[in-house]
Amino acid sequence: YYAFISYNGSLYCGGAFIERDLVLTAAHCIRGRTFTVYPGITTVRDLKRSKGYEMKSAVSHAEYWKTGNWAYDIGLIKLKEKIELNNKAQLIEMATEAPPDGEEATVVGFGAVKCKRKQRCNEYARKSKHLRSTRISILATIGDRLIVTLSHGNTSTCYGDSGGPITYDGKIIAVVSWGQYGDCTGFNFQGPVFTMLDWIEKLKRKCKYKTKVCCNVP
Repeated sequence: YYAFISYNGSLYCGGAFIERDLVLTAAHCIRGRTFTVYPGITTVRDLKRSKGYEMKSAVSHAEYWKTGNWAYDIGLIKLKEKIELNNKAQLIEMATEAPPDGEEATVVGFGAVKCKRKQRCNEYARKSKHLRSTRISILATIGDRLIVTLSHGNTSTCYGDSGGPITYDGKIIAVVSWGQYGDCTGFNFQGPVFTMLDWIEKLKRKCKYKTKVCCNVP
């Protein structure tokens, strides 16, 4: 279900296939750019022998851009054609309720794995060559609008993981949004999916995806 979102041939963000032509990601990943999306990628070598699907249009939540509220850090990418499903490329169901506090969730991505010593990580940090996963603790869901998580040991989400899926009990509960510190340590704050189901369904009906950047819909 992981979507490798590429810009100019390199990893830009992660996402999740919720329909064969619809990718769920973070709003801050959508900034007027045109992407190519790859399903079923487990290593960067797969990109050379895998089919990329061109973006038709993209949409993000208007409240994120109006207020900067990370609780609305959610977006959708519509593809020009439907992906082929196989044992590596699948769809994932969206959760309809918040996960219990204290439980563990799974996050996957190709984000940064090494940052220069004594320097803050940034978008130029070395990204993983393989799809990686780690377990994170769900500390709290704040007002059904923000999930606070904490990573275990020396593993965490980092630059390049943005927009990637966080799953619990086989369903996507959130997309990777932002972290407490620039060195990818500390608490992480994730935009929940289960509070955005009505917004997503409204987009399917309202937004016709006729333009490259469709609209910022409240």
